[in-house]
Amino acid sequence: MSSYLKVGLFAALLIAICCTVTLLMIRVANRVEPAIDSHAHQWLHDKLDLTESEEEALESIELKYGLRRKELELQFQERKATLASFLFQDEEYSERVTEAVKEIHLSHGALQQLSIQHYYDMLEVLSPENRAKLKSLAAEALSQPE
Repeated sequence: MSSYLKVGLFAALLIAICCTVTLLMIRVANRVEPAIDSHAHQWLHDKLDLTESEEEALESIELKYGLRRKELELQFQERKATLASFLFQDEEYSERVTEAVKEIHLSHGALQQLSIQHYYDMLEVLSPENRAKLKSLAAEALSQPE
């Protein structure tokens, strides 16, 4: 085999590997973090056997939580799209990739903090019995492996 053919085959192989890695990274970056869907949220409310007054007190909490969560999820998706773009464009691990990853972590952390704040907001309006149930459900959910 001539040296030009070897170099050409090596270059083609290298390009194929780079494209594969880029596509895999884009898929990883675009994985959607599952949000609490309405069925899971309704299940939680059913588990607590909420009184009418608890339901009413939770309405504004749920609305505020839902709106803020949508904002943060949009921000999270935008930041993931930015990272995906950088992964496609950059030939090496760049400073802007590092910064994009940090921004994604910040968004993810904000979503987690919002969920935990929502938990405490709910505790404030629940009866002692339902407060205990919610604490138990939260502890059980967090002790399950992902």
